Amino acid sequence: MRALILFCLMVVSLTPVVALEPEEDITNPALYMADIFLEKSEEVKALLQKVSDFASARPEQIGEYPPIVLMFHGPEIRYFQPTFYQQNQKMVDLAAKLDALGVIDMRVCQRASDILRVDTSKMPKFIEIVPDSGPVFQDLKAQGYTYF
Repeated sequence: MRALILFCLMVVSLTPVVALEPEEDITNPALYMADIFLEKSEEVKALLQKVSDFASARPEQIGEYPPIVLMFHGPEIRYFQPTFYQQNQKMVDLAAKLDALGVIDMRVCQRASDILRVDTSKMPKFIEIVPDSGPVFQDLKAQGYTYF
């Protein structure tokens, strides 16, 4: 029992504590971007659902902060094609909703799409197609975005 208590105390003492002070300057909120490379549609659904749950828990903050840039450049790109829409309708609709609310800014890398032989001309209109994710990430970093 004593060992368990000591272990718990060590874990608690090593756990970082983050507190947001009311005086915190939110006039320049953090800008976030994510480099997405997923294999399965279930992983994309889970990611979008977590973002949605987070936003739903803070409805008063929706639109107050810049959207999170989600750059897709892996096999998950194909799940947004019309041929897979019926299978992934809930996922695509959730992504469209989050984009419309300004929670996310969804982008797809054309270079990766070409390698994967994915026709981006038929992607949903809310998805921004960028020529190459590398320079886009460099530009976003220069604007103050950070990875999360």
